[in-house]
Amino acid sequence: MNMKKVMSGVLALLLACSMLLGNVYAFADDSGWDTPPVCLEHNFVRMPVKPATTKEDGYSEIHCKNCDAVLDDGSRQVIPSIKSVTLSCTQYTYDGKAKTPKVTVKDRTGKVIAAENYTVSYVNNKAAGKNTYAKIVFKGNYSGEMTAKFSILLAKPAKPKVSAKTSASAVKLSWKKVTGAQYYRIYSYNTSTKQYKGIANTKNLSYTVKKLKAGTTYYYLVRSFYVMSNNEKSYSPYTVKDNVKAVTLCAAPRVKASVSGKTVTLKWAKCANAKFYKVFQYNAKTKKYTALKRTTALSAKLSAQAVGTHYYLVRAYNSASTGSAYSTKNLAKAVVKATTTASKTVYITRTGKRYHYDSKCGNGTYYKSTLAQAKKAGLTPCQKCVH
Repeated sequence: MNMKKVMSGVLALLLACSMLLGNVYAFADDSGWDTPPVCLEHNFVRMPVKPATTKEDGYSEIHCKNCDAVLDDGSRQVIPSIKSVTLSCTQYTYDGKAKTPKVTVKDRTGKVIAAENYTVSYVNNKAAGKNTYAKIVFKGNYSGEMTAKFSILLAKPAKPKVSAKTSASAVKLSWKKVTGAQYYRIYSYNTSTKQYKGIANTKNLSYTVKKLKAGTTYYYLVRSFYVMSNNEKSYSPYTVKDNVKAVTLCAAPRVKASVSGKTVTLKWAKCANAKFYKVFQYNAKTKKYTALKRTTALSAKLSAQAVGTHYYLVRAYNSASTGSAYSTKNLAKAVVKATTTASKTVYITRTGKRYHYDSKCGNGTYYKSTLAQAKKAGLTPCQKCVH
């Protein structure tokens, strides 16, 4: 048999088979095929080669979908890493309905990542007080997952209705129990900075703020709190209109009393922030105070006081209704004694021959004396003021 004819027939058969299968091969030498099959027509698309994560950038290239050939013309592009996930709402009030806040994802450049690059699911998004969050699983140009927490709270507790009782150095705040509240937080308010400062937590229905300045205006706020099983807190809202105004009492004036006949003179030092003072008389038997007069001066004369022991109190006021405390330890004692005829005060001149009851009777220069001394000196009564 002619070998050349046999080989020629085999090659012709192989070529026919190749053409029937729609493939073209390049024959190099007796060692075999030196190239893989190639596309008759490339289908180039951009594809992620390395997806971006929360820690590092990724990149994409233009590849042929059929043969995975790379378009080698600088087609590589950086995919910036994932930077943040935010929710359209992070706190809800429980109403029995599932909560699905909108998710926004941004890369490190601040650009919003399209939603087609991730899926979102929600965990514990219906009940109150659970560990509630959105789970974001990335795909496409991105890889990995992130979570974003939000809260479902019980309805906010009511605002406590607070009243204030003051002393010179303290303010006692009191309120009624709020349904559902587990504790209360007390705040002080600064009118200059418009800021609140938390000063204490308590489970009681009152709290006393101590070591305050006398005669000073303070503002306080009390909020009720409820803590759920996941440590989320629900609390009453607050505004400036909910503040409680408390004016501490002025310090009690230290009063000194002096007596001349039936006239009692009271004197005291100025009290810080006092706008006026009120003088009271204290009845030791009934333990009651009677208001005698109001003054802006630092002294008061009380004439025609009855014979006996009297107790007086002076209160300093920094507002129409806020005065220093009623306290028996601040009383001033004055003893009015009965005057005898002999010890009665009269007025005389150095050269005159008469004594007077009125120091302004006539035009002379008068000096105090007693009736007994005047008579002993041989003076006779003035016909005008004595009789």
